[in-house]
Amino acid sequence: MKRIWFYLLVLLVFNSKFALCCSCAEPDPPEQALKSADAVFAGKVISLTSSGRFSGTYSFQVNESWKGASLNILFIRTGRGGGDCGYGFEIGQEYLVYAYGKSGLSTHTCSRTKPLSDAGQDLAVLGPGTPPSATWLWIMFLFGVSLLSILLLRFKPKRKPVE
Repeated sequence: MKRIWFYLLVLLVFNSKFALCCSCAEPDPPEQALKSADAVFAGKVISLTSSGRFSGTYSFQVNESWKGASLNILFIRTGRGGGDCGYGFEIGQEYLVYAYGKSGLSTHTCSRTKPLSDAGQDLAVLGPGTPPSATWLWIMFLFGVSLLSILLLRFKPKRKPVE
């Protein structure tokens, strides 16, 4: 009888359903989460751009930014769910995202990331955000104008002197 109880206990403890779980503490309040995050933005999931065995990278169209999200498109990496605390983004849905990382942004279920429709408390504290910058468009425009000017000056037809 003791042996049966032992096997049941081992089965219960080492069952993958119980071994793979994500446990989070209460998330920081929005003010503190804003300070600790590297990027905070509201955006729509456009696509799952890459998917590995344990993680995926989602592309977001940024609509509003409070910190660190100055581009129109951002890529956010997260786990696949289950025990890795990965966030289950749905393509086409809008989210308020608190992302972390200097070389590549990522998020997880233990952050304050949530669907935009559930983010009323956070949005009230964060206040109005700013639209993403189109800085890269200006850079490309200036580059194009510069290149065109150089080409026009270099290949300017020579005029014949008037006699």
